[in-house]
Amino acid sequence: MVGADVTFRPGADVSAIAALAPGDEVRLDNSWFLALQYYHRHQVPSADLYGWKRFRDPAGEPLHPQRPMLLGPLLARVSGGAPTGTFHGTMIMLASTMDVEAYPWSADWYRQQAELALGDRFDDTFRLWFMDHCDHNPTVRTVPAEAHVVGYEGEMQQALLDLDAWVASGIEPPGTSEYRVTDDNQIELAAMPDERRGVQPVVSLMVRAGAAGAASEDQVAVTVGVGMPVEFTVTADVPPGAGGIVRVDWDFESAGTYPVSSRIDSPRSHLVSSVTHTFTEPGQYFAVVRATAERNGDPDAVYGLVPNLARARVTVES
Repeated sequence: MVGADVTFRPGADVSAIAALAPGDEVRLDNSWFLALQYYHRHQVPSADLYGWKRFRDPAGEPLHPQRPMLLGPLLARVSGGAPTGTFHGTMIMLASTMDVEAYPWSADWYRQQAELALGDRFDDTFRLWFMDHCDHNPTVRTVPAEAHVVGYEGEMQQALLDLDAWVASGIEPPGTSEYRVTDDNQIELAAMPDERRGVQPVVSLMVRAGAAGAASEDQVAVTVGVGMPVEFTVTADVPPGAGGIVRVDWDFESAGTYPVSSRIDSPRSHLVSSVTHTFTEPGQYFAVVRATAERNGDPDAVYGLVPNLARARVTVES
């Protein structure tokens, strides 16, 4: 039955849907949707866009039949112009390592274009900051997603402040992120904060069976019994010039709610903090810790808060 609260997709024939009655036969055709899943194979762009290299043969030719017109350049011109790498002024570019809509390797591609176009001026006018555990949107849209990704709104706010200081006062922002592009076109960030650079803290989480001081070793996964205490230890480091850690929040059951916070008496660029938690039900738990940095080490700041997270697995047996 079609009611007033029903939402239709763009282009749907509402009158035809409203005319449906019990017993009518309906033919569903998803051929266009299926074709779209493979469309990119038939739209292989120039060889410098290396994200499509898997669709080329050893001689560099496309593996699949190609459509006569590339849509990518057309869409780019409509949305923001052809990305040549040439720009006037200064730029801080942000890119998310877990972006499912604008794949992160494309930011590396643009960095290469900018380096070619700017030459000796490149280091004086361009920064690329990769944001770990971030998706396409600046804020996290659902509570369960909070256990897997962090928002980058605070990093974007800090980038705008740094860009203003760079232009108005000549104060250089933190350096471009250090990373490598893997064989499958993923962005792998440097492990150490002084190498990774940018402004996002580097966070790791270790776990051990037993309370503080237990004889067991720190691990990224542990198996314990119901009611047995588990010690979690977070290490958070802020890249040079990016401030200090002002918040540490814990979500032991990966619900995305972070009900426990560790007190930070003195914000610092290097922080190690431990908490103990006891699981009362058997199961697989992926505990999450989220550490947040702020440029001036202000725990009461509203803007410019830059988070990152880490996870560890706890298997609880009955």
